[in-house]
Amino acid sequence: MNAVLAGADSEEWLAATTSPGEFVTKALLPLILFIALVVLIIRWANKRQRAKWQRDADQLAAWAAAHGWTYEAERPDLFERWRNRVNWETGADQRVKNYISGHYRDRVVAACEYTFYDRDPDGGGGTVHVTVCALPLPMTLPGLRLYPESIVSTVARKLGVHDIEIGPAEFDQAWSVRSDDEAFAKAVLTPPLQQILMASDFPRRSFSLAGSDLVVWRRGKPDPEALGPLFDALIAIADAIPGWVWTAYGQPA
Repeated sequence: MNAVLAGADSEEWLAATTSPGEFVTKALLPLILFIALVVLIIRWANKRQRAKWQRDADQLAAWAAAHGWTYEAERPDLFERWRNRVNWETGADQRVKNYISGHYRDRVVAACEYTFYDRDPDGGGGTVHVTVCALPLPMTLPGLRLYPESIVSTVARKLGVHDIEIGPAEFDQAWSVRSDDEAFAKAVLTPPLQQILMASDFPRRSFSLAGSDLVVWRRGKPDPEALGPLFDALIAIADAIPGWVWTAYGQPA
């Protein structure tokens, strides 16, 4: 009995000597410390990531300077210029940055980095990096998009997004073709250009005639030492467009 009374007295004493505010503070302190730690870790990770991106940009700028190319940190005008012509993946905070331009095989070419934040349904997400290469054209042509045939394009067709059938069947099974002008698409994709696109060493990437630019893109950050095959592919496509197509469809750039 005395032990029970003593325990009761202790609880009464604790209640008497601990104010509600102190009790709440002691109860929430571990949670507050945990949240603060998480915030510090996130800030540290973001700072480290930004530092890495800055190092990548500095290396790209140094490469451009060493090869007589130009470098620009941001090119928002290109995003506005291409966004309705190039069917990119999209997300939050879309940017075109780390732009380099110079001469390659006596042509003026350019490469840049397109980034956006991809938020997944589970609440996570991350920044997606896309390498974009462009070849300026002497004239503006109607839009035309070429995609390597994939499961995604197969599903798209089932959802009502239909490709243009160019023929022969081997080409249509390898490449997905989309354009608002079917006659133009067929005029461009002549047998000589189809042969180029079907070559085993031709890059299986997405291409787009985007106004006065021919554009190719792939996932990943730009590596200037690995851009040559993409520039070669752009030049091969442009050179294979029949001359009469430029006369019939071309507009001043």
